[in-house]
Amino acid sequence: MRNKFIFLLVSIVCLFCLSSCSNNSFQSSEIADGFPIPDRSKLISSDKTSEQYKLTSVTEEDGLPDSYRTEIEKSGWKEVDRLGAKYVFEKSGRKISLIIITGKIELEILQ
Repeated sequence: MRNKFIFLLVSIVCLFCLSSCSNNSFQSSEIADGFPIPDRSKLISSDKTSEQYKLTSVTEEDGLPDSYRTEIEKSGWKEVDRLGAKYVFEKSGRKISLIIITGKIELEILQ
């Protein structure tokens, strides 16, 4: 009986952890209204045309995470170009460059 209780308790804790880890939420960029930025990122620097965020879950080798790409596309941005770890998205004639660097992302307004 005690083993069943422990198993049940461990299962509940694992399910809770898995559900909180997969819950991706986003905020809007300060320089490009409507372009999503993961909530778990931290703004490092910004000016009128660019922003840098610390985001430990990204690597240059892995590129843009699928969940982040999906959120960008759901926000109406279309990928129009890519060169290595640099992605260019467009929406309503505006272009944004998103660069994935290990541990951070950089956003820059192109148009």
